Amino acid sequence: MTLLRMLAFAPDEQQLSSYQPASPPAERATKPRAVNEPAAVRDRDEPAEKSDTIRSAPTTSSVDPIGFNGDWRSFVDSLKPGFAKTLAQNCELVSSDGQGLVLCVHDAQKHLLEPRYQEMLKNALKERFGNLQVRIDIGGSGNTPAAQLSQEKTQRQAHAEESIHNDPFVRELVETFGATVIPSSIKPIQ
Repeated sequence: MTLLRMLAFAPDEQQLSSYQPASPPAERATKPRAVNEPAAVRDRDEPAEKSDTIRSAPTTSSVDPIGFNGDWRSFVDSLKPGFAKTLAQNCELVSSDGQGLVLCVHDAQKHLLEPRYQEMLKNALKERFGNLQVRIDIGGSGNTPAAQLSQEKTQRQAHAEESIHNDPFVRELVETFGATVIPSSIKPIQ
């Protein structure tokens, strides 16, 4: 009868692979507890060092005091759609130091420098990185996130067109039936 019960309640392979045995009672009793944690947290079997580390994790960056790591494109991509993001996409990061950022808008995009758009972008930057100075100039090389996205899109389109023209089936259709490929009909896979 005992064997039948064991077989009826045997765990499957997936449960066995994720099974972690509990620590012995003697080991649990000797672990230090955090004194200033609420009772619900103190009752868990976590070492005090781990919970203290989590609570007091530093939020500083190794690059500069404002916490900006220099990756302007990633910051811009993380913004919510709107005027601040549109302006940020058309800004080139010129410099970053402990006090703030210097951005540059290409002359062709200077219409985006309306005061309210600039204020929205500055607020988004301050919300993310704290109090910092932001200066936006006109000029630069045009190496903005928007220009980078455009270049990447052009490269994907060229690669898609090349793939279609080099496809054996498409080449056979062109050679056998005189078919033509309409370049505007080719779209890269997203």
